[in-house]
Amino acid sequence: MPDPATEWILFTGFLCMAASTFTYEFMPGAETRRFNYVAMAMTGFCSCGYLAMYCGAGRIVVDGHDVFWMRYLDWLCATEFFLFGLCMHAVVFAAYNVTLFGPMQASATKFGDAVANKYKRITTFSM
Repeated sequence: MPDPATEWILFTGFLCMAASTFTYEFMPGAETRRFNYVAMAMTGFCSCGYLAMYCGAGRIVVDGHDVFWMRYLDWLCATEFFLFGLCMHAVVFAAYNVTLFGPMQASATKFGDAVANKYKRITTFSM
């Protein structure tokens, strides 16, 4: 059984995530609706995870210590929702990203390769 401070933190996390989920439910406009729904899915899954950990469903005891395995599942799923939202947002600015970051990436690759070849012996010895 975790200490009361841990339970308080988990319950506070649940309340904050649930409040943001309901806020995203009532915010969407016509042009931002799909972004808010992705954010609502992410915060909704996180609030379910925090509630499960608070209730004891998402933790096990290993060598006398609580291990909150639901947190790792929460991170796994919430990260996917977050990256999906970023990809949706990136499609809006795809032409801008290609024209700005394409040449920057090519020059950074050339510079990085030159530095790696120059200092290859030093990095080999430092390992």
